[in-house]
Amino acid sequence: MRLAALAIVELYLVVGIAVLLAGLMLWAWRLRGRALRAEQAERLAVERRDRFLAEAAADLDAPLQALRTGLAALTPRNGTPERLHALVRSVDELRTLVEELAHLPRRPERLARDEIDLAELVREVVGAPPFTSEGPSVILRAGPARVLGERARLLNGLRILLWVVRRGVDELVITVSEDDAQARVEIDSHGNRAAVDALERLPAVAYGLRPNTAPPGTTLALRVASEVAQAHGGRIRASARVGRGERFVLELPRVSPA
Repeated sequence: MRLAALAIVELYLVVGIAVLLAGLMLWAWRLRGRALRAEQAERLAVERRDRFLAEAAADLDAPLQALRTGLAALTPRNGTPERLHALVRSVDELRTLVEELAHLPRRPERLARDEIDLAELVREVVGAPPFTSEGPSVILRAGPARVLGERARLLNGLRILLWVVRRGVDELVITVSEDDAQARVEIDSHGNRAAVDALERLPAVAYGLRPNTAPPGTTLALRVASEVAQAHGGRIRASARVGRGERFVLELPRVSPA
């Protein structure tokens, strides 16, 4: 009996040790799996970042080269104030794009935000060049649309979005409004299908840019504008409507009334 009891105790002990070892092996296997997944995710993030930065540089190269060509062609005879002003404005647009581009590889902590009326920002954008000097013409229907945000970044996001949408367009109809949940800026145009196609490609890749036939800078600018919207809890979407042109919509969470 005593030997049988000892045998049973030994059996339980062996089984217990085996279970413990199996548990340790399973735990080590899971840790290894997590480490491999983390390593793969980090490698993918680096690849996406590198691809994005390389393609962003290529996307910026064309407008910068155009500026360089324009400056090189200036002479005392053709260097009119109007041409110089147009070149300076192009530089300012690219500088705005680059400033916002700096926010993309990192996601800073949320800063203190103020209550802002999107209608005020839209008026500021369309009340300055190029809209006041060379068009397109703008029909603005602006009602209150209050959001919480960083004013400078939202202004840049709207400026960049409108910079892309206005290309090759004679007229923009901009409607600013809000409902119980959302504040919206709706931009209706005719003739910028390339921008719609570029925007529709963006959600597919976190930091990659897809090749497209849009004018230089379009995809990068839309990525930057979309990131500004996402940083404020919103989004930018676009659609091409048969016979009715294109529509771009910026949506942000509305400030709840007190």
